[in-house]
Amino acid sequence: MRPKLMDSHSALGTIASYAANRISFHLDLRGPSLVVESACSSSLVALHQACESLHRGRVEMAVAGGASLLLAPAEFVSTAHARMLSRRGRCQTFSAAADGYVRGEGGGLVVLKRLADAQRDGDRIHAHRYQQRRSHTWHLGTDARAQQTLLEQVYRRAGVDPSDLLYVEAHGTGTPVGDPIECRALGMTLGSARGAGDALPIGSVKTNVGHLEGAAGIAGLLKAILVLRHGVIPASLHGTPLNEAIDFAALGLDPVSALRPVQVGARSTVGVNSFGAGGSNAHVVLAPPPPGAGAGAPEGHGIVPVVVSARTRDALVEAVARMGRRLDGLDEADFSDLAATSALRRDRHARCAVVLANTARQAADRLRALARYSPDVRAGAGARTVERGKVAFAFSGNGAQWAGMGADLLERDPVFTAAVARVDALLTPRLGWSVERDRGRPSPGALPRRRSRSRCCSPCRWPRCRCWPSGGSGRRRWWGTASGKSLRPGPQGRSIWRRHVT
Repeated sequence: MRPKLMDSHSALGTIASYAANRISFHLDLRGPSLVVESACSSSLVALHQACESLHRGRVEMAVAGGASLLLAPAEFVSTAHARMLSRRGRCQTFSAAADGYVRGEGGGLVVLKRLADAQRDGDRIHAHRYQQRRSHTWHLGTDARAQQTLLEQVYRRAGVDPSDLLYVEAHGTGTPVGDPIECRALGMTLGSARGAGDALPIGSVKTNVGHLEGAAGIAGLLKAILVLRHGVIPASLHGTPLNEAIDFAALGLDPVSALRPVQVGARSTVGVNSFGAGGSNAHVVLAPPPPGAGAGAPEGHGIVPVVVSARTRDALVEAVARMGRRLDGLDEADFSDLAATSALRRDRHARCAVVLANTARQAADRLRALARYSPDVRAGAGARTVERGKVAFAFSGNGAQWAGMGADLLERDPVFTAAVARVDALLTPRLGWSVERDRGRPSPGALPRRRSRSRCCSPCRWPRCRCWPSGGSGRRRWWGTASGKSLRPGPQGRSIWRRHVT
């Protein structure tokens, strides 16, 4: 950064050590908050440090990961002078044409707990860390024997048989020097121990997303978790023709060049390599969660909005189609998270579409119907967005009530239930019947006589208004007709409903 552009905030925005502290502050996390710097193995070494803290009982939960952003030219210049970058713009791991890597952007975080604690808390467990270890090799990591020693220690201490490995995510930068050394260590330790006809599948996510440098380890870890979850190894790209300097057959290694299904069992494991340019290397062994442990079945989330946004109408149609395809293959346990992300964590563009659904399949069907402008979709809408829009609430008079109105909220919303009890105490002496007691009547014939029906709506509407602030929706504009006018705020911002019913 040029000195003339620096100000009092420059240090907070550029010093790497503040990154972890900012996350801790934002999430209100208490305990150690630090940045680990070991070059390209930083995120996996950070994972190791977090697991050690959990193992020693220093913390009950940890968040570990890494991120990489390409914000300045200095690293490009230095790595280009060192001839680390690919002239072709491809990470060609295990290929005879490998000539360096491509720098990439990205990041990831994982939440870590001891297995017993996660099972006790009912958390959804994505994978179980079998063993992890880090070691130090020579500068630039050119010692195959040191890498081999690291792997031997990890698998011996974990008690994992190499034949149980489904896959190993290699560091695999796609350099003429690094790939042969890593493959030699993997083959001598793991591949050759598996026997003839059972070559160890290997690959590298760098061929798909580039080299994320400090975040490279967490990218490989997330890929390994997905292999265990879906039972499929993604293809590593740009790997042919294979490097003739690596005898894959003799080493018992098999680069995965096409999508490959695998059978995930109770003893299955996946390994992840991550090497630092200074010589700090890490390896982790993952296993699927124990059967029935931490299934993480979510509580009923009810109907939630799924929001899709784009800059133009055509782009919105395409975005809706993509979201539909994403929802088709979504685990129902992830639906509420996806819906929350779509509504709260995505930019709003000029065009917006939203549907209400309580399952991923229902949301996908309604989005597709909305894209076709089907008149059958009543639980969805598409419109232009506004930059500073305000929320307005409209309330009708008699005729909006139905048998059982508000019964579901009485069962699951404590704010609504408390407000109904307050209203009921005012109305019961005047109506001669209890709004709270009769709210759940199933048949239309259970509704009170016509003269009292207009008073059925306000006892539901006013408590509903009490729920909105608790859900983060402040009052903006009000409009009502007939008894709906009773919800209009008075001069002091208070509802005139109580005066209306008395």
